[in-house]
Amino acid sequence: MATEYVFGPLGITRVNKAVTETENNFDIISALPLEISTMIFRLLDPAAMNAAMLVRKNWYSIYQSDPIIKRFLRRRVRRSTRERYRLAGLAAPKRRTRQSRDENKRRAKKARIDKQQLSSALMRTRSMRI
Repeated sequence: MATEYVFGPLGITRVNKAVTETENNFDIISALPLEISTMIFRLLDPAAMNAAMLVRKNWYSIYQSDPIIKRFLRRRVRRSTRERYRLAGLAAPKRRTRQSRDENKRRAKKARIDKQQLSSALMRTRSMRI
């Protein structure tokens, strides 16, 4: 924490430099209405948009609240991932479809039911032994 001395009308005053720097740090994007700030973010290219989302929590919340920006960035990430796989000579991972998600849910449900049936069968065999 740096200390600075300022000569003023009341004589010499001590000023904490860290405090003055944070007080002067004004965020224009957060001061604007949400609609205008989202329009500004939509004008950025993907790399700049990603960098901007990491600057402030308020800016990240703008990203989270706007479905167009979110969809745009996801699409760009998918494209760049596919491009990296292509350049490496590998097959890109397949995108999960709704059908595969539903199939996974069915399998998990069947596994739970099988586990319940197995535990109830074990309980019956234990009770028969006694």
